Amino acid sequence: LRWDGVSYLLHRVFVASNGWHLRGLFDASGPWAETMPENFLAEHVGFIAQRSFRSRLDGRGMSLSEVSILAATLDAVVREDIVRNFRAASSLVGLTKDSVDSEMAVLLSLDVYMTLMRVGKSLLQDLTAKGKTHDIEALQELVAENSDAKSQYWVRGVLDDVANATDGLPVSSESALAVVEEAIGRYGKWSNEECVDLTRTLRGMEQGRPGYVPLREFYAGALSGTAVFSESRDYLRSAGALDESDPARPAVIVANYMLAASNCLYGS
Repeated sequence: LRWDGVSYLLHRVFVASNGWHLRGLFDASGPWAETMPENFLAEHVGFIAQRSFRSRLDGRGMSLSEVSILAATLDAVVREDIVRNFRAASSLVGLTKDSVDSEMAVLLSLDVYMTLMRVGKSLLQDLTAKGKTHDIEALQELVAENSDAKSQYWVRGVLDDVANATDGLPVSSESALAVVEEAIGRYGKWSNEECVDLTRTLRGMEQGRPGYVPLREFYAGALSGTAVFSESRDYLRSAGALDESDPARPAVIVANYMLAASNCLYGS
């Protein structure tokens, strides 16, 4: 397999199994062959692994067993990324690796982490720059403004499952991390259920062309209260989810919209 086939296969595997979107694997705005393996490998794997995988791609291509090794390597990298991001989020609340804290602090750490994953990790740098670390009120406002009630409820269900399995509620950064790791492991299945509902909503808004929703209908749902779609034209265009072949009748491409990094997918 050449890089276009490898990247497409890896993207579909990670989306289907875990609900993960890895930067560089998917570019809805252009052909798969235009993605750059050196950029992707440099971001996600070490130098020795880069050289090994790249030598295969430059030569005969990669076999399925070699693609499986690359997938396992990427899985490990993503899980390291999860640990690093959760520790950064929990440090905002004041949880440290060895601290023992209240249930409220643990829940807020989980909420902050999931919120940062939803709206973007750049918000972490913004909060730090503004001196909002350990500012519980500011963090609660962040969660209230950006969180999804369904995902909050779901994460608490995962927390209860982990607490029951470990004979107690996690009360430290390290034990709360176990909840995050379990949640990410279950995320693909839960996210798929949410995506099915979202896809059903979009399909109900189609008018004449299967797989396409007129842009006016896409935004009208927010006004009527039946659905909330707020992505800008520029975002939809950059995600490859906007069909402008007829400038007078722009439409959202349902399949590409669902595959965008902000929908149903954990980004890394």
